[in-house]
Amino acid sequence: NARMDSPRERRMGRGPLSDSDMERLITVADDISPEWASSLRERLAEDPEEARTDFRRYGRRLFGLLMLKDSNPELYKVRVAELAIKKGIRDQAARYHAVLVDDPGEAERIAGTLKELVVQSIDLELRARALELQALDTAVREMRSRLMNEVDDSLTKADRVWQELLENPTAAEGAAGPLDGLRPGSLHGSRRRSGPGIAEPVANDPDERG
Repeated sequence: NARMDSPRERRMGRGPLSDSDMERLITVADDISPEWASSLRERLAEDPEEARTDFRRYGRRLFGLLMLKDSNPELYKVRVAELAIKKGIRDQAARYHAVLVDDPGEAERIAGTLKELVVQSIDLELRARALELQALDTAVREMRSRLMNEVDDSLTKADRVWQELLENPTAAEGAAGPLDGLRPGSLHGSRRRSGPGIAEPVANDPDERG
C-alpha cells in the first residue's frame, strides 16, 4: 500500500505537493521576488513533476514563511522585505564586479547603491529579531498565565485525584516503572519552543532556482 503523508509532512514540505500547495508557496515567492515567482510558474506549467522535485530544495522553508504569514503578518513582511533586499545586494554586487574594470564610474555609482542596501538589510534584520523577541515574550507571558491558573486550581486538582484514588480500585494500575509518571516534555530541552510568530524565518536563496 502507498504511504499516506500526514498533513504535518505536507505542511513542512516533506510529503507530495498538491497544486494548491504549489500555488501557496509561489505566492510567498512572489512577495520576495516577482521574477522568481514567474519563473516558478513557468517551470510548473512546462514540467509539473520536475517543478515539484525542484521545490523540495526550498519547500520546507517556504512553508515556514507561509506559516509565519498566518501567525505573525508583521514579522512576515519584515522577513520578506529582508530577503528581497538581500537578493538586491547579491545582484548589485555581481554588477559591480562585472563593470569595475571597464566602467569605473558606473562601478562607483553601484557601490553607493550597494552600501544603502546593506544598511537597509541590517536594519530589517534587527527589526525582525526585535519582533521575534516580542513574540517570544508574548508566548512566555501566556505560559506563565496558564501556569498561575493551574497553581490557583492545584488544591482542587489534588482533591480530585485523591478522591479518584480512593473511589476507583484500578486508578493506580498501569504504572510499571519509576518514570511512567513523568509528563512528556517536562524535561528541559525535550520540547521545541513554540509561540506566536516563532517559526523558521529564512527562505532559500531565490537565485538557486536555476
